[in-house]
Amino acid sequence: PELSGAYAIDSSRLTLGETKFHLHDASLPNFSDLVVAIARSHHENRNVAIHCVTEVELIFSVSAFRAAGARKGDRIEHASVVPPALIEQLLELALGIVTQPNFIYERGDAYIRDIAREEHPFLYRVNSLVNAGVPVAFGTDSPFGRQTISGNLLGEDERIAPVSALKKFLGGLGDPFTLRTISPGEPADLCLLNLPWKDLCTDLASAHVRMTIRDGEMIYSRDGTSLL
Repeated sequence: PELSGAYAIDSSRLTLGETKFHLHDASLPNFSDLVVAIARSHHENRNVAIHCVTEVELIFSVSAFRAAGARKGDRIEHASVVPPALIEQLLELALGIVTQPNFIYERGDAYIRDIAREEHPFLYRVNSLVNAGVPVAFGTDSPFGRQTISGNLLGEDERIAPVSALKKFLGGLGDPFTLRTISPGEPADLCLLNLPWKDLCTDLASAHVRMTIRDGEMIYSRDGTSLL
């Protein structure tokens, strides 16, 4: 049946994205089946995104990509735990990482309590991945950073500068690792702020959002007026 009213879908904004696999330690798929599925997606000209929140899941995924072949645009989502040896393998396979550093804030105190101290540096890496040359993008809700809710600092060496963090949000949905540009022909998806970046980078409060524009249409204005 057709959808209407509050349930209507704007199909003009829908595109076919990556093939997504969500792994769970307790019920990993058959390895050969995953390899075949990755290869099939590539044959259909679709990239692959695999959700990994444990070291076991990441090893399983990297091994599957190695067997099936990885291509530019394939990625790991979360990559919550990345031991040093796996950084080299991610780089070798040219796999990107779309990570969610907000979980350090939201769940960091539980990580500190439940995860062995020697593994804390492996959690939600950013800076070490960037320095190694691994493509990194962010998919997250604010607040984000390296401090937990209670104020503990987790993964101090994984911090990056605010302007570098901002750029991790500015890729396209089809290519999150390449920065979008403001130029003729590009989608008019913009966020207008009430402060210049040199002032804002030390005060990242959402109160500074003046207006949000999606595909040329204003969908939010702090005072309800339009500049279009």
